[in-house]
Amino acid sequence: MQLNCKYVSASEAGDYFQVLFEKERDNDKEYFLIQRQFEFPDGGRCYIETQGEDYIGHYKIRKSTISPKRFYVKIQRQQNSDITINFNTSTKNYNEIKRVLKIMLPNIIEE
Repeated sequence: MQLNCKYVSASEAGDYFQVLFEKERDNDKEYFLIQRQFEFPDGGRCYIETQGEDYIGHYKIRKSTISPKRFYVKIQRQQNSDITINFNTSTKNYNEIKRVLKIMLPNIIEE
């Protein structure tokens, strides 16, 4: 799966973290959401949601990378496991997104 997004935001509330990539603001037609909570044992799984229902669910993350213009994640499943999100954002917002992703995905590689 590959998605080009204009908007990206990161948020946290207590032990809950998420990053949302959207093609258009507040549009549920093309988006990618990744969440993780630390309140209860989660087996290292993140919740993923997209407009494509085949990707919705909790997955272990095999590999992830972040750069100022691209987020890549490989999820643990048999097929269609690679997800690439291309985006543009300010340096300040990128640093916040990177910070939250590093909490959710401690093994993320910065490119």
